[in-house]
Amino acid sequence: MPTLNYTIKKLEEQKRKVNQGDLEVWLNTTHSYIEDQLKSYSTRARNFQSLINDYRVQKIGDSYGSKIDQSHFRSKGIEYINECLSYLKDDLTQQEKQTKLESEQKPPISEPELMNKRIKTFDEHSNSGAKVFPVAPLDKPKTQLPFGIPPALFWAIFAALVGAAFLLGKEFGQNRFDKEKSDWYDENKELKKQIQTVQEKAAKQEEHLTKIIGENEQEILRLERELEENK
Repeated sequence: MPTLNYTIKKLEEQKRKVNQGDLEVWLNTTHSYIEDQLKSYSTRARNFQSLINDYRVQKIGDSYGSKIDQSHFRSKGIEYINECLSYLKDDLTQQEKQTKLESEQKPPISEPELMNKRIKTFDEHSNSGAKVFPVAPLDKPKTQLPFGIPPALFWAIFAALVGAAFLLGKEFGQNRFDKEKSDWYDENKELKKQIQTVQEKAAKQEEHLTKIIGENEQEILRLERELEENK
């Protein structure tokens, strides 16, 4: 569930966007913020859902939405948002008061104060004349590495292996790229040859068709002259 501050911020933004964009989208988005914080069974979430249902009913009756009084639904939506904001802000105030009360009731003993108290007790014990025996230093835990390899040597080998793996991967990637580039070049070269062949065939066909058309035109002219002569 989102925090109260987040929901209050989002509802304030929705108020400012009331006249922006599609009304149904604005109603659904606002309802989602209310429902996430107050749950769908709350009175305020149900009121807003009823407003959305009323709008959808009118929208079904009016396919183009030209006869719907959108200002009514926008003002009603703002009214419900204000009710939710008032409720959420009161709830936030109560939470802050409860948190402050709990912090005041806790024993005011912090870690630095506890450390100062221990140091003071130690000083009083030292000044009393009692013998203080130094505590033996703790042995540093030894790092156990495979095969008893010294840490410095182990990390040097590890770094070398990582570097070798990187260079090997880079080399494989470069070889694969060069192969793909060569294959692409061969395919492009073959495609150019095919295009050139098709262009040559098209030019020959065009030349042949031009020749046939010219012959037909000559034949038509000859027939026209013969008809003129026969008249």
